[in-house]
Amino acid sequence: MSVKKEHRSEVHTLMLRIEAEKEGSKEHTSLVAELNTHQRKMKEVKNSMPPLVYDIFTKQWGDFIETCTQRGEHIEDLDKYFDQYLQTFMKYPH
Repeated sequence: MSVKKEHRSEVHTLMLRIEAEKEGSKEHTSLVAELNTHQRKMKEVKNSMPPLVYDIFTKQWGDFIETCTQRGEHIEDLDKYFDQYLQTFMKYPH
C-alpha cells in the first residue's frame, strides 16, 4: 500500500477494494478477513493504552502520515511502519 497525496485510511482502502470484488469470491473473502484482522489489531492497540495516551498516539501517527503525504513520500507497507511507530512510541514513558 502506498501513501499518496489523496491519503486514505487502510480501512477505507480495504472497503473500496472489497466493494470492487465479487461477493463470495476468493479475493473478496481474503479482503474481508484482512479488514477484520486490521480492525481487531486497532481495537487491541486502543484498549492497551489509557484514553489520553491513545489520543496523543493517534494524533502523532496522523501527523506522520500527513507529513509523508505532503512531501509526496510513499510508504509501501503501512502496517509495518505502524508497528514500528507504535513500538517506538511505547518505549517512552507517558
